[in-house]
Amino acid sequence: MATVLVGRKDEINILDECYDAYRSHFVAVYGRRRVGKTFLIKSHFEGRLFFTFTGISNASLQQQITNFNVEISQQLAINNDEYVANWFSAFQLLRDKISKSKIKKKVIFIDELPWLDTRNAHFVQALEHFGIVGRI
Repeated sequence: MATVLVGRKDEINILDECYDAYRSHFVAVYGRRRVGKTFLIKSHFEGRLFFTFTGISNASLQQQITNFNVEISQQLAINNDEYVANWFSAFQLLRDKISKSKIKKKVIFIDELPWLDTRNAHFVQALEHFGIVGRI
């Protein structure tokens, strides 16, 4: 049974428009803490999330990358020899998994993104290179 979200009609309409569109979209959901942003995404896209990843508060770049390796190995079945050492190779691995998947629509959910863009992490640059940042 799907979760009913109250008071999120406009947000759900935007998410549905992006999901139903022919081209890919990058959607940033932002707002005050503890207002249900993560709940909105996970509830609305339940069963349709291709890959989810959550940054760790106050973690080093190496801890974030290790966390990414654990999540992608559990969710998308990578081998130990595919583990990545930086965000550029992380997004390349994710791109490879996307291209090999037979799933038509893929929702990738990156939560707590500011925690991932730590000093000298080059997260935003790697995300831009991944090709999903741009005008919607």
